Amino acid sequence: MLSRHVAFLTRWIDRLALVWVVLWGVWQSTHLHAYAFDFDEGVHLMQARLIAKGAHPYHDIGLLLPPVWFETTAALFRLFGATVLVGRLPVVVMACVGAVLTWGLARRFGAAAGLMGAMAFTLVPQGLWLSRAMMLEVPAVVFALAALFIASRAETSASRWFVAGFLFGLSLMTKAVVPATFAALVWLAWQSPQRVRALTALTTGVILLVGATFTAYDAAEMWRLTVAVRSAMREAFPWHPLHNVQRILSDGLLPIGGLVVLACLGARVYRRVPLVQALALWGIATLGLLFWHTPLRGQHLYTLGVIAAPLAAAGSAWLSQRLASPRWGVGLFIIALVWQLGLTWSQIAPTYNAAYKFDDGKARLAAYIAATTAPTDTVVVDYPMIAFRAGRSSVPALAEISDGRIASGYLTSEMAIAATEQAKPALIAFWSGRLQKLEAYTTWVETHYIFDRYFGRSHPVYRRAPNE
Repeated sequence: MLSRHVAFLTRWIDRLALVWVVLWGVWQSTHLHAYAFDFDEGVHLMQARLIAKGAHPYHDIGLLLPPVWFETTAALFRLFGATVLVGRLPVVVMACVGAVLTWGLARRFGAAAGLMGAMAFTLVPQGLWLSRAMMLEVPAVVFALAALFIASRAETSASRWFVAGFLFGLSLMTKAVVPATFAALVWLAWQSPQRVRALTALTTGVILLVGATFTAYDAAEMWRLTVAVRSAMREAFPWHPLHNVQRILSDGLLPIGGLVVLACLGARVYRRVPLVQALALWGIATLGLLFWHTPLRGQHLYTLGVIAAPLAAAGSAWLSQRLASPRWGVGLFIIALVWQLGLTWSQIAPTYNAAYKFDDGKARLAAYIAATTAPTDTVVVDYPMIAFRAGRSSVPALAEISDGRIASGYLTSEMAIAATEQAKPALIAFWSGRLQKLEAYTTWVETHYIFDRYFGRSHPVYRRAPNE
């Protein structure tokens, strides 16, 4: 009789976890209008739009990231139109998949742990806004989670180890934000009864996916842009170890401090479980890489909450069982969630406002570009979300006008002039001040294009001469 009640309770909790993920996904999907990532996200959206129109990611655009998510978004743009919502919705879907995977990882420690793991994943502070933007961190992390999930159940199956490696390679070719996951995968493979077979299949899967991606494009050019040029860009930003430590603590660990405490408890109690060992190793390796990362930004700290989620759920579930009462473990878990949301609510809440960081000036410029240029015209705007919102394509070589490209010398006035002369954009708008750092290019525009008007006091707009 007791076992029947336990089975019923277990099914009820598992269904509640599914309901939680579905409701969270619906909530995120209905709040996709805020522009919290209007520069970086605008770059990604514009690059995907150009790929959808036939531009080569590396020959034409000079893409500094792997192509997987850009090609995926470009395919969706061809089917459903190049809109912000089409770019963002797949990220929400991937986040829901990540919540289910976290449920699966934590479910090993009981139904209650599975539910708490899913909840913790969905409420990681950075994830609340990253999962509503066309950014690459969420899909990259979710592919890595999928690899870990498969590996934790692979045992002696070479095919499963191969799939785990393939998924990790997919994570790398989306964005290499979680390379430390490989340490966790290798550790799990090492625990396999047939470790050589497992390690061979795992490595083969990674190499096959990465190799196939490079082969599908110009391997030399892709390597130069995604590795050599990107490394040069990072060298333009000096490494500040104290700044990195402060950022890891204040923006990474402090907001999820309650989860971290419970995660440490879970790691201590279940220290002999290979999955827990792998998660702990992943967390330690991630902290090490974050310490050396430059420049370190808020979205890079997202993985910390993802790793803490299943471990914290395991710790909370153990505490409930140890004290013979769910009130203590679940209560502390809820306090941890309230802690992290309370510490970051002032930053999170505004991002659910449809007008967040897309002020009236940007909206007016986007509307002006749409009204005064033809749909087939190209434009140059050093704030790509404005051009994307206007429904216009950027000059491919100038789709990303970032401080890193300029500071590293990858984008020079000569390069910008050559790209503009070739594409002959109908309109050039200076908004963020990045293009104006290229003084020779600014002078060239002033002499070769006709001044049109100012938006505000410092945002000039130039138009191509009629005879050009």
